[in-house]
Amino acid sequence: MQKKEIDLSIIIISLSTEKYHTKDSLEVTLKTLKPTLAKIKSEVILVDNSTLDDGTFKMSKSYFPDIVYLKRGG
Repeated sequence: MQKKEIDLSIIIISLSTEKYHTKDSLEVTLKTLKPTLAKIKSEVILVDNSTLDDGTFKMSKSYFPDIVYLKRGG
């Protein structure tokens, strides 16, 4: 497997609970990053520590199809 050359890696940690939702803020962040990151060799890594299945994965894939998505275990 050939490694992809990367100039920049961005790691985003997302946390949503029943009282605190971050999906909308995350979407604003991804919208803002997309035009800039399209100009360079980059990767986005999303660590989803949410206790909810709020559609974060599907939404993040719509902005960055190659996003590295890590869902918290258990």
